[in-house]
Amino acid sequence: KVLDFGLVKSRDEMENPSDLATRENVATGTPAFMAPEAATGKGDLDGRSDLYSLGCVAYWLLTGTLPFTGETGMEILIKQVQEEPEWPSERSDWDLPRDLERLVMQCLEKDPEKRPQDALALAAALDHLVVERPWTQERARKWWEEYLPAQAPAGIPDPDADTTQVLKTR
Repeated sequence: KVLDFGLVKSRDEMENPSDLATRENVATGTPAFMAPEAATGKGDLDGRSDLYSLGCVAYWLLTGTLPFTGETGMEILIKQVQEEPEWPSERSDWDLPRDLERLVMQCLEKDPEKRPQDALALAAALDHLVVERPWTQERARKWWEEYLPAQAPAGIPDPDADTTQVLKTR
């Protein structure tokens, strides 16, 4: 489930911005998942910005921690722009495939040109990964037991919660 993945705009809004659209030089979104170019307001935002955010999600899934934390959203944004995240294996006791780590770190590159250029390129790279220990339901259960709910970032739901009613109302 991806519940809070930042701000979504349709192509129409980008071509014909209304009074409610995000304004230039205003950062909107979730600081822990915001690409550096979104945090600074410099450069064009495109799918590579979304891949940065996806890299943040993948990082959290692999480590149980966000790439950058801070006491305020502004502190996190500054780190998004200026600091390099630790490799996931430096923050996790899990045996992580090095090629997967490399791909996540590529998504977290500060320069959008160094990230996968689109979702298809990322999907192709994922398809070519060789993983010795595939992800299973048992490994997923252990992950959730280790990292939730105690260490979940704000807004991450309990995986055992019944979401059926929420889904039926949408």
